[in-house]
Amino acid sequence: MSLHQQLSEGGLYTGVVSASLFVLAEASANAGLLGRLEFHANQHQCLWHLEHGTGLEKHAPILFQLIAGSELDAWFGGRDGAFACTVVEAALPLETLARHLRRFGKVQQGRRRYFLRLGDPRSLSVYVGSLTHRPDILARLFDHGRIRRLYFHDSRTGLALGAQPLFEQTEGSTEQEGCLAWLPLRQEVPA
Repeated sequence: MSLHQQLSEGGLYTGVVSASLFVLAEASANAGLLGRLEFHANQHQCLWHLEHGTGLEKHAPILFQLIAGSELDAWFGGRDGAFACTVVEAALPLETLARHLRRFGKVQQGRRRYFLRLGDPRSLSVYVGSLTHRPDILARLFDHGRIRRLYFHDSRTGLALGAQPLFEQTEGSTEQEGCLAWLPLRQEVPA
């Protein structure tokens, strides 16, 4: 079963015609990911500019679109949930989404810059959770509704959680915290 099907059956993919699914992951957490993207000639974007950051390549967040019914979709679905990633449902093209997410990927304190590990679903879920009472930043992160949902998945840590801002929330059976709805899975994506 493809990843699209698994997310749809789990109630985490709305299937809105104007939205697409994107995967945000680190190559180091998913063996063979970069090779698989190259093999399937799938366009992908690195969210970090690595010209000056040697040694960070394996931790850099990679973003790519997951086309329903594609061989890559079937490959992800066939991994039985053995991947660590965040699935993003958005009404944006790949380049625009990558540029948008880059804005949230770095922090500057004084003269020092730090990269947030947006490709790590656990780190990203903690970051998103920290914004539940910050509607202004949460709205910017979700690009004022153009990013509809996030699904955080890491079978190694038992993470399987969807998140949606309340201004986009349409379901009645969600756990709400501040301005964010945490979405329960109706059917577990295999771990």
